[in-house]
Amino acid sequence: MICELHIEAGQREGKTYLQQAYCTRPFKVANIREDKTAPLLPLVIMSASPGMLEGDVYDWKITVHDGAQLQLQTQSYQRLFTMEQGAQQRIHVAVGAGAALHYLPHPTVPQAKSVFTGHTEIRLQANARLLWSEIVTCGRKLNGEIFAFTRYQNLTEVYWKNKLVLRDNLWLEPQRWPLSGMGQQEGFTHQASLFCFDEQADMNAHADALYHLFAADEQVAIGISRTAYHGLMLRILGEGGEQLKDKITRAAQLLADPKIVV
Repeated sequence: MICELHIEAGQREGKTYLQQAYCTRPFKVANIREDKTAPLLPLVIMSASPGMLEGDVYDWKITVHDGAQLQLQTQSYQRLFTMEQGAQQRIHVAVGAGAALHYLPHPTVPQAKSVFTGHTEIRLQANARLLWSEIVTCGRKLNGEIFAFTRYQNLTEVYWKNKLVLRDNLWLEPQRWPLSGMGQQEGFTHQASLFCFDEQADMNAHADALYHLFAADEQVAIGISRTAYHGLMLRILGEGGEQLKDKITRAAQLLADPKIVV
């Protein structure tokens, strides 16, 4: 089943508003803004489906027009059920000049024999700001399903002024190589990624701040990399979905406002 979600956010008189929203089953979009005068528009992407099933294709288009500020959240964990051929997700994102997009979804849970292929393309214009994360678990850990899925592949490409500045190809295939081994997840079962792009920010200072935020935490392993054109990437390895979601949230708060003490 092809499931579509299209969101457009615009800016008017210093405030972001939902310019257009279109979705097919199982999606709904909820506006959770409490302060009507706040410049940031927070939306929750809701789903009536328990997860992605065989043959599902999610097609998302997210547009943040010049000067607008959009924050997207998800309702719950994304589950990938047992499949033979697999499911797909395509996400196309455009962030206009001086606009901002924050997307921090719940973790994805690839259950036994699931197959997933995703492609995310993000295009940023001048002075655009982006916080984008992804969390992948090992499966239903408490049920004994640790790396029992068939394949999980998600390609993320970020373009800055139409130039490719980041290409992250996350490919997990437990039957081809042991994911818990050396050079893979080093004994950890969950991993998270956070991409940050901000033309006005000091990315070296951001990297130092993230290092000090997690340096004393022995429950996780982290890696921080600078990218081309004012970008930064954080990778975290851990043991639980909520654990990594909390750490990604803290990191995003720090990157959004370095003055916040977390």
